[in-house]
Amino acid sequence: MFCECFVKSMATITPTILQNNQRQDGSWMVVFRLTHKRKSVYIKTSHLVTKNQLNKDSTIKQKFVIDYLAGDINILQNKISLLGLRAETLTAAQLKELLTAENKEIDFMCFLEECFDELKRIRKPNTLGTYRSTINHLKDFQDGEPLYSNQITSRYIKDFMEYLKTPKNIIRYVGIGNISKSVTEGACVKSNNSLYTIYFRFRKMFDMFKDKYNDYDIGIIRIPHSPFEKVPAPKMEATKKRSIKVDDIRNIRDYQPVSWGEMVGKNMFMIIFMMCGINVIDMRNNLVNANGRLEYNRSKVEDKRKDRGFISVSIPKEAVPYIDWYISVKDKWSNSKNLISIINKGLKSIAKKLNIDPGLSTYYARHSFATIARNDCKKHKEDVSIALNHTDRDTSTTDIYIAPDWSIIDEVQNAVISKLNEDLKIS
Repeated sequence: MFCECFVKSMATITPTILQNNQRQDGSWMVVFRLTHKRKSVYIKTSHLVTKNQLNKDSTIKQKFVIDYLAGDINILQNKISLLGLRAETLTAAQLKELLTAENKEIDFMCFLEECFDELKRIRKPNTLGTYRSTINHLKDFQDGEPLYSNQITSRYIKDFMEYLKTPKNIIRYVGIGNISKSVTEGACVKSNNSLYTIYFRFRKMFDMFKDKYNDYDIGIIRIPHSPFEKVPAPKMEATKKRSIKVDDIRNIRDYQPVSWGEMVGKNMFMIIFMMCGINVIDMRNNLVNANGRLEYNRSKVEDKRKDRGFISVSIPKEAVPYIDWYISVKDKWSNSKNLISIINKGLKSIAKKLNIDPGLSTYYARHSFATIARNDCKKHKEDVSIALNHTDRDTSTTDIYIAPDWSIIDEVQNAVISKLNEDLKIS
């Protein structure tokens, strides 16, 4: 019979009614009885039958099956066929769940924490922070309400991006048991670059959402739409030049700190500057002595470049006192984030006293090194790029045959430090 469909997995789909489910108007809702491994479960449909559409034995007349149910049965049948041997590993209940999954809306907000746990496994800490920030903004926007997959439309995304630019009070609870409350009044996302980051973090998490709940191999598509394709990403703005002049760096070098925070700020700034703009996280992970050279893989690009971001930087004699100090105190910080925080607080205190750019931070040490190397020391941009570890030496076939020449970095580094110390030379 047509209404009892056998497939490779031996699962059968039979349209039927349940006698005790007769409605007040005398009709019955049609259900599909899914029988698999001698167990039966029922799949609800939106179809109704009356007594006239039933045979004397209460089975559904063939004409009704052909006219109204054949399409739905074929869809389910094809899904089971596509499962192949995989169907044999499932119970009847599991098979039903798989076949009907695409008819259920999924709450994106519930998915986000699971998504964040996965991101913690594959993303760097700094990048991870931008995902957490995006999740927090989405939670604020939803205000405790669920966000079902069909609600994430191009209009929703546009409304969310506009919401980010609106001043609002942001409340965060931190600490064990959320014992501490932090309130930021009138906060909003002002930078296009920040909006750009949030847009792409949201888009990436939505893609992960689709990957989890869509099974393209067997045609189960629970989230069929791609709303981000209709919403252009915010345009990036030119980043503010975060560099200071040689005289400003000399003033930092000669400054006598009056607090622990200022000492950390000054000493770490000088290490970063003299070590070709080394990142704090790489310093923390690799700087364990002040002898000769520091060789390491730059964490930011280690998993993106063929050369794994490897670099060898000379430790100049001018940096040794600062590095010895750092090694003696580095265990005070549990992670690089905490260390960066105290460095930047100390630098802002110093900047205020020395009348330097109030935004002074660790980035300024790296950017200033590059600017002085190029503009004051007239070094080639390519050499400066190598010193900053921006260049992948394996980008072309020719580069594969060229052994790294770390003296290029040494020359850039020596030129910058010599420029810094010109005021110390005896006339």
